[in-house]
Amino acid sequence: MSAGERQDCPYYAKDGRVWKSPVQRKNDDGSTTISIGFPVCRMDEAVGDGAAETVAYLMNRGADRDPQFEEMVTLLRDLRLFAESMKAFGVNNCERVIARIDGAIAKLEASNG
Repeated sequence: MSAGERQDCPYYAKDGRVWKSPVQRKNDDGSTTISIGFPVCRMDEAVGDGAAETVAYLMNRGADRDPQFEEMVTLLRDLRLFAESMKAFGVNNCERVIARIDGAIAKLEASNG
């Protein structure tokens, strides 16, 4: 069974269709909420064999991403611009700060694909 067909992922492929897996969540009050799975889309022969698996895989990659990732990268890039502007005014240690910010951005991007 390929990653696209694994029903333990948010999305999976089965019989040329991409499905959203059911989700079970524990609520703060101790109760459980269950959402049912449903078909997301159907691939036909025009897109070729394995297309549903590919779409499910790509959708899972997006679902796995930390929702705060883009916000964190944007913040770090803004900090980098600020450090660059401070360097222009002769503030010391900006190069070290910029290098650390660049390292943090690279680490975030590597960990979130």
